[in-house]
Amino acid sequence: MPDRSPNVPLHRRHPLFMWGTLALVALLVGASAVVLARGRRYAQEAAYYNARLSGDERALRDRILEARSRHAALGLALLRRELRIRSAERRQLHLAISLDSGYLDLRHGPVTVRRARIQVGPDTVVRTPDG
Repeated sequence: MPDRSPNVPLHRRHPLFMWGTLALVALLVGASAVVLARGRRYAQEAAYYNARLSGDERALRDRILEARSRHAALGLALLRRELRIRSAERRQLHLAISLDSGYLDLRHGPVTVRRARIQVGPDTVVRTPDG
């Protein structure tokens, strides 16, 4: 039975927890190093292949990337539209934040009850005065 006195360090009272946490941290650090190394290698390979592309191949690549970008934007627009329709069908109070126009709406079903102009800035952490 482990000693429960307050003077015994935590790693002596719970060695399995300490070694398990240490192994988990080592695993995460190792995985991060592998991802970083692969990311650098990928960037080098991409630069190498981009340098070897001809003008026509670059134009084709740019058209493909633009088409994928438009496809993703269309999917996002459809998702927003569906969510807007679903929120209009609900008969409950809810808040709707429009990042494009900068408004916060209080809605009851399809009716906008209140509208306030907001400014969305970078992420911040709000703390109370006591800590």
